[in-house]
Amino acid sequence: WAETGLCAVILFNTVIAIFEADATADGDEAPTWISIANILLLAFYTLEIFLRLFVYHFLYFHSFWNWVDVTVIGLDVALNVLRSLVGDIPNISVLRTIRLIRVARAYRVIILFPELHVMVMGLAGTVMPMRICPACLLASPRHVA
Repeated sequence: WAETGLCAVILFNTVIAIFEADATADGDEAPTWISIANILLLAFYTLEIFLRLFVYHFLYFHSFWNWVDVTVIGLDVALNVLRSLVGDIPNISVLRTIRLIRVARAYRVIILFPELHVMVMGLAGTVMPMRICPACLLASPRHVA
């Protein structure tokens, strides 16, 4: 049940990231509730990493996804500490993108449910033909009756 709870938190983080991207698209600042939610999510992810390190010790670092988690959460913690020490730092798009990588943890949700994984992979498989289709329509000869 712990993995299911973690998946729910990751999905919640995805929703928060969407709201944050929508709120800051015009250069405005994110609402306070989004900032609070991000800090709480960061604290939760940091606690999760420490608990997993406590349980698995050095075996924790045998997984690629654990390395991704430590890197992304570490950079996010460093960014928040820097922001609290320096004040308002300029919005660096690279750091914002790195922060959005946290949402990539949603892939765990897809792996957890095999039916959802099959559906997402099928949807991803339709993307390439959808990109090629307009080119085929433009290249085909037109017959006017």
